[in-house]
Amino acid sequence: MWTSLSLVINGYSEEQLSMSLRELGLPYSTEEINRIKDLFIERLHDFEQRELPENVFVLFIDACHTEIQENLKIRKACVDTVMGINLPERKDVYGYYTFFGGESRMDWLRVFNDLIERGIESVLIVSDDFPGMDRAIKALFPRTEHQLSLFICREV
Repeated sequence: MWTSLSLVINGYSEEQLSMSLRELGLPYSTEEINRIKDLFIERLHDFEQRELPENVFVLFIDACHTEIQENLKIRKACVDTVMGINLPERKDVYGYYTFFGGESRMDWLRVFNDLIERGIESVLIVSDDFPGMDRAIKALFPRTEHQLSLFICREV
């Protein structure tokens, strides 16, 4: 099943998925493939809707530039990963956000509002700097420190 989930994640069509699974010696039926896709979508929805901690020590935001196929067209996109460390020092991925074109203040307001709606009330530090992010942070988290990058070093 994990093989089929990775194919779904990578954007395989149902036909490509069936053909690839057959080549791997995994002859799933159309019903099984649809069940796997539905399970994946359900788990993704649960991840996107899960409750987040109220107090966050730091939000790390990092971008991955890629190409995404949409309606038979390839579009350049930026997928931002938001990872947080809450105050009991538990690290977790809070979300993935996709932008087509450049990021703006409105995009970051959407991201931060999503995090707020899911439970975050305060953030001590946000690390990274994308266009419009500084103004969005000031609007929604006025007491938050904004840094271009954050390096945490320990002596060994």
